[in-house]
Amino acid sequence: MSAIPSSEEPLAAEPSNFAEARPSGDPWLEAALFFCRHHGVAANAEMLSAGLPLPDTGRLNATLFARAIARAGLSASLLTRAFEKITELALPALLLLKDGTLAIWRERQGASAVLLLPGEALREITMPVDDLAARYHGRVIYVKAGTMRPSNGAKPQAWFWDVVALMRGEYWMTIIAAASVNVLALAVPLFTMNVYDRVLPNGAFTTLWVLGAGVALVLAFDLILRTLRGLFIDVAGRRVDLLLSSEMFAHLVDMRMSDRPANAGELANRLKDFEVVREFFTSSTIATLTDLAFMVIFVGVIAMIGGWLAIIPFCAILFVVLFGLALQPTLRRNLEDADMQAAKKHGHLIEAIGGLEAIKTLNAQGQLQRAWDRAVSAAANTYRETRTISLFAMNATTFVQQLTAIAVVVWGAYLFADRQISMGTIIACVMLSSRAVAPLANVAQMLVRLQQAIVAFKGLDAFMSQRTETRAGDLPVLRRVTQGRVEFRSVRFSYQGLPPFALDGFSLKIEPGERVAILGRVGSGKTTLGRLLLGLYEPDEGLVLIDGVDVRQYHPSELRKGVGVIMQDVTLFSGSIRQNIAFGTPWIGDAAVMRAARLSGADEFISENPAGFEAPVGERGQRLSGGQRQALALARAVLHDPPILFLDEPTSAMDPRFEREFIKRMAEVLAERPRTLIISTHRRSLLDLVDRVVILDKGVVIADGTKEQVLSRLQTP
Repeated sequence: MSAIPSSEEPLAAEPSNFAEARPSGDPWLEAALFFCRHHGVAANAEMLSAGLPLPDTGRLNATLFARAIARAGLSASLLTRAFEKITELALPALLLLKDGTLAIWRERQGASAVLLLPGEALREITMPVDDLAARYHGRVIYVKAGTMRPSNGAKPQAWFWDVVALMRGEYWMTIIAAASVNVLALAVPLFTMNVYDRVLPNGAFTTLWVLGAGVALVLAFDLILRTLRGLFIDVAGRRVDLLLSSEMFAHLVDMRMSDRPANAGELANRLKDFEVVREFFTSSTIATLTDLAFMVIFVGVIAMIGGWLAIIPFCAILFVVLFGLALQPTLRRNLEDADMQAAKKHGHLIEAIGGLEAIKTLNAQGQLQRAWDRAVSAAANTYRETRTISLFAMNATTFVQQLTAIAVVVWGAYLFADRQISMGTIIACVMLSSRAVAPLANVAQMLVRLQQAIVAFKGLDAFMSQRTETRAGDLPVLRRVTQGRVEFRSVRFSYQGLPPFALDGFSLKIEPGERVAILGRVGSGKTTLGRLLLGLYEPDEGLVLIDGVDVRQYHPSELRKGVGVIMQDVTLFSGSIRQNIAFGTPWIGDAAVMRAARLSGADEFISENPAGFEAPVGERGQRLSGGQRQALALARAVLHDPPILFLDEPTSAMDPRFEREFIKRMAEVLAERPRTLIISTHRRSLLDLVDRVVILDKGVVIADGTKEQVLSRLQTP
C-alpha cells in the first residue's frame, strides 16, 4: 500500500511555498559554510550542495562534506589523531564526538575551548578542554585552502591524474612489494647453483637442509609479498574506480546541452572506455614495470656468475622491446578505428532499444537489422586486425623466450667444456635468463593495453574537457526567482550554431503574474523559449532576463527551482509515482507531494491504484498513459511553488475530459497566488487560462496582444 495516505483536504489548507526549504539543521552543511567564511570564500548552501548525491534525508555526510567544500576551492583531511596532538595552530578544526555529533573547535582560551555547534545554527559554547577531550571520538577534520581546478578544460587531463596521485601511497607499496618479490626471485637459482657446485660434490647434506630451509622461508615471504602486491593494486583500483566514476557521471549530468554529442551511443562508448583506462592503471601494470626494471639486475647477476652468457638475455630483451615499439603505430591506428566502430555500434543499439515500439509498428526490423549487421561486421573486422597484431607480438615474444633458454644452454655447454663455468652455473643462468626475459611476455600484452588505454583516454579527456554549467569555485551571489518577470531581448539562437535560427531577433516582455499563450506552427521556436528560459542553452545573441537579471547569473539549480516546466516530451524514470514527483528532491515531505498531485490532477488516477503513490511507473513511465505522464510532469512543475510556469503542449496526450480537469486544476494553481504563466499550445481550449496571446513564425513575433485582439485578427479573412 502507499506510504502516503490519501487526503481530500482543501488546497487552501496547505501552506504555499513550503516545498522550497531544504531540510534544516544539517550539521555538515553548516560546518562547510563556516569554513568557507573562515577562508574568505563567498558561498551558500545551495551552491555547495546542488547536484551532490544526497541521501534521502537531504543532508551531507563526511564524504559529501569534502566534495561540497571542494567546490569552494577548499580541501578536507579526515585524520585519526590523539586529542593532545591537535595544536592551536591547526584551529579551527572539525571534531567528531562520541555521541555522533560535530563540534567546530574555533579557539583555545587557557584551559577552555570555544566551540561552535553545527546543527544548532553554530551556537557558540565554552567548555573545559578536559571535558572536550573526554567527548572527543578520536577523529578530526582539517580544512585548508586548496588549488582550484576548473572543470572546463583549463587544466587538461587533471581530472584523471589528480585522482591517480591520491593513490601514490598504494602505488609505492605496490612498487616496494614488487621489487622485493624480484629480489627474492634470486634465491632459487642461487640455491640450485650451490647445490650442484658445492653440496653434491662434497656430500654436504647438512648444508643442503640449511640452504633448503632458508629458501623455503624466502618463498614464504615471496608468497606474502605477492599477496600484498595484489591487495595494494586492488585497493588502489577500487578507490580510483569510485572517485573517477563519480566525477565522470557528475560531469555528464552537468554538461552543457549545446556540447552534448549528437550520438548517444558515442557518449555511452566514451564512458565505457573508462574501464579500459582503469584496468591499465590498476591492474598488474605497475608490477610489470617493476619487473622490467629488474630485468637489468637479473642480466647483471648472470654476468657476475656466467660472464658472457649475459649477452644472450640482453639481446633478447632489446629485440623484443624494439619489435614491440615498431608495431605501435599500426596498432594505434587499428585501435582508433576499432573505437570509432564501437561507438557506431553502440549508437545503433541505443537507438534500437529506445525506439523498439516504433520499429515494430513500422515493420523496420529488417532495416535496423541490416544496419546492425554492418556495424558489427565493421567492428569485428577491425578487431580481428588488432587481435592478429597482438597475437603475433605475443607469439614472437614467446619464441624469443624459448630461443633464449636454448642459446644459454648451448653456449654454456661450450664454456663448461672450457672449464670457464660450472654445471651449477649453467643451470642458474638458465633459470635467471628465463626470469629476466619472463616479463617480456607481459610487455607485449602491456603495449597492446597501453595503446588501448591511450585511445580510450583521448576520448575520455575530450569528454571531460567539455564545458559544464557549473565550475569548481564558481560561486556567484545567490539569486532567487521571486517576481516572475520575463524578458527576451533581441535573442538569436540556433542549435549547434548552424542555421536556420530557431529564434531570430526575438523580443518579448512578460510582466509578473501575466498569463501568456505562445502560438505558432511546428518549428516556429516555441519549445526553444522554454529551453532558453531554463538556461539549458545560451542565446547566440541577445539576452534572456528573469526579474531583470540575465539567467546566466542564476545558479542552475535556483533558476530551475524558480521556473516550473512541462516539456513536450515528458521523461519519467524507473521508480514509484512519489519518487518521480519528488525527483531531485527526495527529502520533500509527503504533504508537498500530495498537494502537487492534487493540483496537477494526478491524484485522480493515483487514488484508484491499490499501491497509491508507491505504484511503479515502469521504465520511462511505460506503465502510465500519455495523459497520466503529463499529469505527473505538472505535479513536478508545481512542487516547488515556482513564480514562473512554462507549459509546452501540456495536454497534447490528454483526452477532453482529462483536459477539462487539467484546466480546472491549473486555474486553482494560478488563483493560489500570482504567478507568471507561459503556455505553448495548439489547443484553443487552453486559451481560457491566458489573457495575452503571442504568435511566432520562424523565430519572430508576428502578432502580440490581448487574447480577444489576436483571436479576432486570426478570424478575419
